[in-house]
Amino acid sequence: MTTALPPSAERRTLPRSRILQRGRVCYGAEQAMSFDCTIRNLTATGAMLRSPAQQPIPESFTLLHVAGGIAFDARVTWRRGTEVGVQFQSRQDLKGPVPDEFRAMRRLWAALATT
Repeated sequence: MTTALPPSAERRTLPRSRILQRGRVCYGAEQAMSFDCTIRNLTATGAMLRSPAQQPIPESFTLLHVAGGIAFDARVTWRRGTEVGVQFQSRQDLKGPVPDEFRAMRRLWAALATT
């Protein structure tokens, strides 16, 4: 279970780069369900995301960083309204050869990267 943090709490071990880039939250069996989100800041270990108000973000999911061509296995660490902080458990570069379990994610990335 995640908890809301007070606005002044700072728990990051690395400073995050402020960005405003397209992401995609993918979840469910074989990552079959997904929706767009905005990546607000990013480090090698986590990110802050903003989701549409009507779309809750699951506790764990795969975050597709469209501009970077990277899929992150992510876990929510905090929530505040439509914003969530996530910690990355692992990452997969989608720009080269990928294991079988990431082929669908690579196809999704290729489709989104051209739009």
